[in-house]
Amino acid sequence: MRYAVLMSGGKQYLALEGKALEVDRISTREGELVEFGDVLLIAEDDRIQVGKPTVSGASVQAHVLSHLRGPKIRVFKYRPKKRTRKRQGHRQELTRLEIDEIRFPGSVPPAMKTAAVKPAKKPAAAKKPPGVAEKAPPRQAPATKSPRRSPQPARPRSAPKPSGRAKKTSKK
Repeated sequence: MRYAVLMSGGKQYLALEGKALEVDRISTREGELVEFGDVLLIAEDDRIQVGKPTVSGASVQAHVLSHLRGPKIRVFKYRPKKRTRKRQGHRQELTRLEIDEIRFPGSVPPAMKTAAVKPAKKPAAAKKPPGVAEKAPPRQAPATKSPRRSPQPARPRSAPKPSGRAKKTSKK
């Protein structure tokens, strides 16, 4: 049985040949082939290869079955004694794949009929001459705290200040 550990969307997934796998949403249409080049580990029976960080030449080929959304997750945040409550919901966008083939390094890939999607590599940063310091990012103003209570509307200066209880009258 062949299996591999692959990277997709910054997460690691265990891929078994012939099985379905749900990964974070990828921009590929249903039915198209996808090829993952970031394989961290690949194994078949007694033959195991571990990458440093990836196994060079190894790849996992799959085709997209469907795009779907995961189960709803309720998020509830609150601050005790502050009367602050926030309720949210979240559903993760997913893509269901079927693993067609797991290729070891050096094996000849079959001719692919559709274009394969490979992860984009970041361009190499331009080297600066020695002695040139990097520019620090500009500072941002500190975030202001919101008041605990909403401000009350301003009252005219001539109006008397409201009191909480009625005046007492003295009886003599």
